[in-house]
Amino acid sequence: MRKEISLLLIPLLLAFAACSDSDEPETGLEIISSVAEFSPEGGTGQVVFSAPAAATVKSTQEWCQVSLSGSTVTLTVEPNRDNLSRVSNVTITSGGEEKTVNVYQHGYAIVLGIVYFDLEWEAGSSVSTTLENASSTDILSHPDWVEAIVGDGTLTLRATESNPKLFERTGELILSAFGIRKTVRIVQQPQPVSYSAFLGDWTFQYASTSKGDPD
Repeated sequence: MRKEISLLLIPLLLAFAACSDSDEPETGLEIISSVAEFSPEGGTGQVVFSAPAAATVKSTQEWCQVSLSGSTVTLTVEPNRDNLSRVSNVTITSGGEEKTVNVYQHGYAIVLGIVYFDLEWEAGSSVSTTLENASSTDILSHPDWVEAIVGDGTLTLRATESNPKLFERTGELILSAFGIRKTVRIVQQPQPVSYSAFLGDWTFQYASTSKGDPD
């Protein structure tokens, strides 16, 4: 009797297992990770996804090219030579589902961490600041009494000679990138004034501003 009951339960157990398997939800199209924000210089990024079936991918903008390998989309973004940011929509399609990733690229702007350069009067004094997009920035001109050095994300100005005057001297640094120019003011402080600087003979001149006596 027990054997007969056991044999009757086997089909029921198999049917229950089959129902349990069919009740599990199927995994759809999902974005796992993405690197989709770019500087004006452009570059490459990736979108990794999972899908239950073969996938296709497309981009809405020519400046953002896409290629598909397995479950990875490679993004190739061209340099942005405009000062406005831009967006391309990259759409992945699989099994009737779609997922869209927004690819964002910043517009070019010459951004410094300071408003102007203020150097001490002595030769060798320097000021450094951050410079966004430094690798694409060119130095067009600067005064002869300074040198400008572009580093990895930095800009340094160094005085090549002391200020020989008793008052500050000024100049301009002109930067350029992708046709955009930025002019930055440079100030070098005057030499410190000591008592000995006033010793000696002085000649004063007087100039009248009078236009004559009125009639």
